Amino acid sequence: MTAAPADAPRNPFTAYAVPVVDDLAELAGPTSGVGRLPISLDSSARAEYDFTDPAARRAVARIVLTEAGSIDEITTWVDSDTLLTAWPDLVLPRRVREPWERRHPELARLELAHPTPRP
Repeated sequence: MTAAPADAPRNPFTAYAVPVVDDLAELAGPTSGVGRLPISLDSSARAEYDFTDPAARRAVARIVLTEAGSIDEITTWVDSDTLLTAWPDLVLPRRVREPWERRHPELARLELAHPTPRP
């Protein structure tokens, strides 16, 4: 695991680069059980997520990719199968989507193969 390179696009709302894993196989988030995201990632009223539910895992992926400040947070909470399956439908800010697709062109190809209309 490595931090985002110094030339990575900066998040316009914070002083850090958007963290992106080097290898999608590093994503080892939970796929079973019930858990709570740390308050630093999810300050919503929804305290628990059922990781056996694909919709809950997609929601967690969206939250974590948008809010994470470190690679460790991403690898702890997002699993690779969920990310690959959900990618075309995840509503992510451009500041998050673009660095991920630049580092992992297979994600961009998924987006092209299954475009999701954006509001």
